[in-house]
Amino acid sequence: MRILFLMLLGALLQACSSEQQKEPFKSFLANVNKAKIVLYNGGDSLNFETADPNGLVILKRLISGNNNTAKDTCQPVGEIQYVAQDQQIMQAQFSLAETNGCNYVRYVHNNQQYQHKLTSRAENILKQVKQAASVPPKPAS
Repeated sequence: MRILFLMLLGALLQACSSEQQKEPFKSFLANVNKAKIVLYNGGDSLNFETADPNGLVILKRLISGNNNTAKDTCQPVGEIQYVAQDQQIMQAQFSLAETNGCNYVRYVHNNQQYQHKLTSRAENILKQVKQAASVPPKPAS
């Protein structure tokens, strides 16, 4: 019984400590009311902006404090700029490559670099933005 109690207590402490590690990001991004998505396009860049509450929740959850190794060959295709009261407070680069597994997000917070896989929902949003950027505009009639 005592061993079971110690195991449960250990699991609870581990869960609490990992939640505390992620909390600074949640508080830090609480006031974000806009996200700017910048797609690198050779020497140019394409800019998209969203204030959609559902999209913001998905994009803010990317900044989680998780850290996994990304492939060295993964090159960023764009960045997400997190904006609160018209001030950019954070930036995260992302890569989207379906064929070689380079679907990562990278960011720095308090001089520590983080990188991990995109969530499937964030990956879908970023792919849709990228696809919309590659569609030529319809000619005016």
